[in-house]
Amino acid sequence: MRKNNNLTGAGPGRPKGVKNKVNKALQDCFLESFHSPEIGGVKGLIEWGQHLPNREAYYKLIARLIPKPATLVNVDVSGHEPKIDLTERLTEA
Repeated sequence: MRKNNNLTGAGPGRPKGVKNKVNKALQDCFLESFHSPEIGGVKGLIEWGQHLPNREAYYKLIARLIPKPATLVNVDVSGHEPKIDLTERLTEA
């Protein structure tokens, strides 16, 4: 049975381009813990990643940190340089 709570639909959600506050807070906490003496910073991360049981998780974390490639539109991949008549372009302006 469906509950009738008079809601017409989902709200507008997070505006485009605004970062998720929970993710940012979690990232800040993670970075703070990373730099703590208990974790050991870079040295501690290296030691953790060297243990074979942690290796898969280590590589998954690294993969998430690699920037995603930008999407290019209208790219000629044929290797031919486009022929542009500069005089025509200059007279158009």
